[in-house]
Amino acid sequence: MIGRGRDETKTRSTMTPNKGRRAFQFLVAFYLMVLGVLLARAQQNPIPPEELLNVHLLGEGSPPDFSPDGSWIAYAVRNNLRGKSSDFGQTDAAHCSEVPWHAQNSWIVLKNIQSGATTRLGGGDEDSWLPRWSPDGKYVVFLSDRDGGGRAKLWVWERSNNRVRRLSDVVVVAEEIEWTADSREILTTVEHGNGTTEESDCQSAAVTDSNSRAVSSAPVIVYESHPQAREAESPGPWNLDRHIRDLAFFDVENGEMRKVSDGERIEWFRLSPDGSRAAYSSAKRFERDGSQQIRFDLVVVARKDSERSVAAGDIRLFVRGRAFGWDVSGNGLIFETGGPLETRGDCYWTSVDGGKARNLTRFASDNRTAVFFPPTPGPDGTHFYFLRDGAVWETTLDGQSTREFAKIPGREIVHIVTAGGGLATTRRGNMIVVTRDEQTKRNGFYALDLRTASFTVLLERDECYWFSFDKNFISVSPDGEMIVYSAQDAGHPLDLWVSDTGFRNPRNFTHLNAGLERYAMGAAELIDWRSLDGEELRGALLLPPGYNRNRKYPLLVWVYGGANLSEQIHEFGFTGLGQPINLQMFATRGYVVLAPDAPQHLGTPMLDLLKTILPGVDRVVEMGIADPGRIGVVGQSYGGYSVMSLLALTSRFKAAVAVDGFADLLGAYGQLNADGTAYAASREHGQEQMGGDPWQYRDRYIENSPIFYLDRVKTPLLLVHGTDDEWVHPSLSDEVFVGLRRLGKEVSYAKYPGEGHTPDIWNANHQLDLSNRILDWFARYLGDSASGSEKNKRE
Repeated sequence: MIGRGRDETKTRSTMTPNKGRRAFQFLVAFYLMVLGVLLARAQQNPIPPEELLNVHLLGEGSPPDFSPDGSWIAYAVRNNLRGKSSDFGQTDAAHCSEVPWHAQNSWIVLKNIQSGATTRLGGGDEDSWLPRWSPDGKYVVFLSDRDGGGRAKLWVWERSNNRVRRLSDVVVVAEEIEWTADSREILTTVEHGNGTTEESDCQSAAVTDSNSRAVSSAPVIVYESHPQAREAESPGPWNLDRHIRDLAFFDVENGEMRKVSDGERIEWFRLSPDGSRAAYSSAKRFERDGSQQIRFDLVVVARKDSERSVAAGDIRLFVRGRAFGWDVSGNGLIFETGGPLETRGDCYWTSVDGGKARNLTRFASDNRTAVFFPPTPGPDGTHFYFLRDGAVWETTLDGQSTREFAKIPGREIVHIVTAGGGLATTRRGNMIVVTRDEQTKRNGFYALDLRTASFTVLLERDECYWFSFDKNFISVSPDGEMIVYSAQDAGHPLDLWVSDTGFRNPRNFTHLNAGLERYAMGAAELIDWRSLDGEELRGALLLPPGYNRNRKYPLLVWVYGGANLSEQIHEFGFTGLGQPINLQMFATRGYVVLAPDAPQHLGTPMLDLLKTILPGVDRVVEMGIADPGRIGVVGQSYGGYSVMSLLALTSRFKAAVAVDGFADLLGAYGQLNADGTAYAASREHGQEQMGGDPWQYRDRYIENSPIFYLDRVKTPLLLVHGTDDEWVHPSLSDEVFVGLRRLGKEVSYAKYPGEGHTPDIWNANHQLDLSNRILDWFARYLGDSASGSEKNKRE
């Protein structure tokens, strides 16, 4: 040790301080150079739009389903780029039983949890979706157009021989399938009429209501309004007859069909625990003018003889009418009221025979609006659990006890995980819930003890696990041992994960888009600021790969008035995979992207956008991240309105894109669809925050319409619209273009023939063109290099 010390001393004494300093400086410089090269390479690898669009997605409306023994999972996958186009309204009404948008170009995968062995059902030119295992594990029933007719029918895969057969030639119009407990019959909804491909009676539903009628007598379409009819039923924003269909049972052996309803508006149905009855929600009417509140009947029908009774009539449910279910005995229904006009959100029980519904909760007014799921029965069948104000509440079937059952500090409970119509539980019998961290916005799975209401963290990461009722990919095995769920974050697209219900060893179950792993993605972080009125706000910031804090980047602001977009921070690219405006497309080209919170208030939506979003932009500039001379803004639908509102109020933005938007609240209010419906007229108390009709608040409508301020616009604007948009008519973009052209402003207008309101379900060529067009627009005016070069800017 002494000799080693002498050698070290000698070595130190022969090296001068200057030489050591120079060596250190050289190493630092070399390290920075290598790091710079690596960062540059990351920045020079932008994701081509086709790579973000030609992707595989989990099938919306097709939640994964465990086999009864828990060894297999059935799920649907679809290719985002497809050769046909559709829109939500068109699919539901005009196209009736054609393959819905969320099932086009889809197939089914049966995958073994342990071995990974897979069986694929469908693909190629056919569409297959909504797989459901039979309770005995012998079959998987699903919907498909695999016979080439372009219509959905029931098909069955037989596990014993790995063969697929068509169960029936009857055309199915359904979003759900249920098996009876004996695995002998299937319950679903079919096209009203004779029900076969050759003899179907697809409902075009020209008559919208008793007050406003579209009568088709070629070559003239006549619309009429009768004042005396207004008291009977309010004209609606969309056609309630779009869900006219029949409820039917099918024999799994011979395909024989037995209808138990005839030509009713069936929104959602649920089979009773013993399979002897089915209940369904039926939309009766819109409650009043200027509202989207729907009144429903809950109807019960007997499986054996089709005897029908109204269990609860004329009740308020949220728009899809899903918030109802059976009690454990099967003798009654429990439901939770909701919708735009519902302020209480009470839970009720009603007998299958009807009579006065029993109010179980008796809440005071609290502005409850969106309730998608019914109260869930607990293990004892007498206690029910539901969500309220970010907590789990408990009520009893006799209505004698309602209380806040569990609240997790700093977390909002967003979903109660269910299985088989009741609570999904861990091995210890604890309830499983999904949470959202109020600060980080990340999701988590928590266990709630049903005896003590204490909670335990099962899994919590900077990820997104929960979306909405139509993108619910969480499922629990029948024995309660395994759970499958979806996960994504800002830089990793959606995949399925599987775990035991204690979440001890979660593992990636699917790799739907492994090709994207070769790209360096932008990283997300949260920032905060105060609005001009002092309100605390937050935003999701997407930084380019290899972000360098010593550089200033071009900034794009993704806007949507009234929404808290910071909550999308853990969704891939903030908008989800398969979107023509996925924000990773910009991040990998050297842009910083901001998705800000933008709350709005009654009567001042336009000014509120300025007060909330501009301080967020200033915050990014103050942080030294954004180049104040290269800021753009983009939005879709009401986000398009948000874009045009900002352009009318500020010149801060150097380029803008408005997709499927509008600038004229009066024009939007008067939009009339071919079937006589008027969507925007229903939002007097909704998104636009007008508080009433234009005759009450004429000045308010004008003051909040950017169309009257186009002379102030100084920002080059790209307008985009589909010619068949039924939610925001393309004429509303037409008038913006005409006005800006008349005023000599910089504007470009791209109209896409045959496309509806939602670009992510446009056809492949149009989606790709839209992505490239937007990229070119911002490159032209902002440049797309993080180095600060403006060679792509307009000369």
